[in-house]
Amino acid sequence: MSNANPLIFAQITDIHIGGGLNPREAAHNLRWALAEIEQLQPQPACILATADLVSESPQPDGARGKRPSR
Repeated sequence: MSNANPLIFAQITDIHIGGGLNPREAAHNLRWALAEIEQLQPQPACILATADLVSESPQPDGARGKRPSR
């Protein structure tokens, strides 16, 4: 197997888009990270966004994945 054309990925994590502590800063940081990724050579095949993608839950109590009560 040749390493002439390696498969390259970029990863960004904990972008915290949306409400929360500082949504303007989160948006600025995401734009900065994407601009940095654009400069990479060779370009990544894809960008993996992991961990906390948003800052707030759409549910008022912050609950996710609760099972219905019987």
